[in-house]
Amino acid sequence: RAFSGALASRAVLRVVGADASSMLQSSVTNDVHALCAERLASAYAAVLTPKGKIFIDVFITRLDDEASGEKIGFLLDVDRARVDETTNVLKRLSLRKDVRVERACDAYEVSVVLPGAESDGGGIGFDPRFDGLGRRGVTRRDAKAPASTSMDAAHRVLRMTHGIAEGVSELADAYPLECNFDAINGVSFTKGCYMGQENTARQYFRGAVRKRVVPFAFSGASVDIGAPVINDNGETVGDVIAVEQDRGLMRARMKFIREALATNGVVATNGVALDVSV
Repeated sequence: RAFSGALASRAVLRVVGADASSMLQSSVTNDVHALCAERLASAYAAVLTPKGKIFIDVFITRLDDEASGEKIGFLLDVDRARVDETTNVLKRLSLRKDVRVERACDAYEVSVVLPGAESDGGGIGFDPRFDGLGRRGVTRRDAKAPASTSMDAAHRVLRMTHGIAEGVSELADAYPLECNFDAINGVSFTKGCYMGQENTARQYFRGAVRKRVVPFAFSGASVDIGAPVINDNGETVGDVIAVEQDRGLMRARMKFIREALATNGVVATNGVALDVSV
């Protein structure tokens, strides 16, 4: 079993210029200035729509000059399925600013080192969402080296085991707190304004998060992405947003999940039992 390799589902953008830090600070849910001041390995965040729903999730890493060590910009780890749209959105947010946004997939890739690997990741920091996901970072491609081992499937299983959604197919058009961004270091409630902040802050301070992403396990049957989660009264209370092997993620009403956990921890979709007590 391979424990380290690259995520082909992710792409890398380079954001440079005198206003790169301030542009990102006003565009994403997390505190980019803290990333720089505290010299953190990376930060996890989202770019939201004006209504406060997730457009895309992003890992932000400082890009330092190799000679001087000074910050010259940032590298963004984003969903490859929406890389062109993300580039265009960031360019619009950069209008009249000294910022350049460009694809950097030829020079960089997203590397992961799963728990249990003998390697320390070659300097890659721990995943900023949760140490149990192992290490994750943007690394330079070596044109002379063999292609990196794909870790997409193994990484998805690990994420789903811990109840962590990622990428457009799992996150888009949901509110960040529904996707547990408050629990996985994906949002700051002390930084300045950013697009979509009002709904996020309102949900957090009023405790008005009605749905959450939760993990489940299943066996002996297939589960379809998009399948409805049904309660005992036949009501749809959520939907399946991701499946990999015998693990998956659903986004469902918290009242329903609490009731399920208080009994046997089993819910259903299309007649298939889903164990949410994992």
